[in-house]
Amino acid sequence: KQRWDALRAAAAARGIALFGDLRMFPALDSAEVWFAPQLFRIDAEARPLEAAGAPPDAFAPLGQRWGGAVYDWAAMAAQDFAWWQARLARQSRLFDLLRLDHFRGFLAYWSIPPEAADARQGQYRPGPGRTLFRYLAQVPDAVPLVAEDLGWITPDVEALRRELCLPGTRVLQFAFDGSADNPHLPANHEPNAVACTGTHDTDTSLGWWQGLDGATRERALAVTGGDGDDMPWPLIEAALGSPAALAVLPLQDVLGLGSEARFNTPGTVDARNWSWRMPRGNAATDARGRLHDAVARAGRLPGGCSCAVPPDGESTP
Repeated sequence: KQRWDALRAAAAARGIALFGDLRMFPALDSAEVWFAPQLFRIDAEARPLEAAGAPPDAFAPLGQRWGGAVYDWAAMAAQDFAWWQARLARQSRLFDLLRLDHFRGFLAYWSIPPEAADARQGQYRPGPGRTLFRYLAQVPDAVPLVAEDLGWITPDVEALRRELCLPGTRVLQFAFDGSADNPHLPANHEPNAVACTGTHDTDTSLGWWQGLDGATRERALAVTGGDGDDMPWPLIEAALGSPAALAVLPLQDVLGLGSEARFNTPGTVDARNWSWRMPRGNAATDARGRLHDAVARAGRLPGGCSCAVPPDGESTP
């Protein structure tokens, strides 16, 4: 804790805010489940009664079976969601901003039979919805929240995000399907959003570009400009130039790395997942000047904007 506090203080002195990531479901063998097993869907021997994940999609044809512990939402509600309040309070002492992983799961989560080999046999089951957030609003000094609203987003999920005034997540790699109303197109970004070139679950932007078909490349170039030889910088410039209040750039994209630096491939168990580390050497130094210039052109140098309060209202909680 002392080291983290020192790191956070050093970052704050340099105008750097720390953006945390709150995993939706904790691991089955985590301290959280060990400490309060009655709040999770497990049996007396800590075996899961259901598994969490995501339905089949373009990322994973068999869906994703995450293996985390599923919440017993009724048991948590009976305690006024005290576990969640404590969790948010703790994270607020560590970070300045917090991403809510799998936001759609608060309204409905993908429940998979524990004996199923993959996620295709799952079904959506209801989450706590806005009731949970009414209790989280009572947490003193809670940091602003950001919704990771990716995947199958239904109107009720979007309505809850707007009701709570939470910024959504917009990913440029998802923008170029040819639909004019695609929410990931920069022209459709709202100020109350976080714009990203890609995420920890996508390929690097260079790897993504190299794997695109010709039609998608043409649509991307029509928006980002250039001839593609300088990718991923046109995508980086588009993210920085977005109306979104925040722009997030994976370090792999800033360094211009390809698929060899991909951070994670959803739905797979691969030793390379979550193992990438920034390489030693002068790569970051070489990119620093170009990044500074791009950030300056976009008006995003420190002091140019604030992430504490979204433009269209205060974040709740």
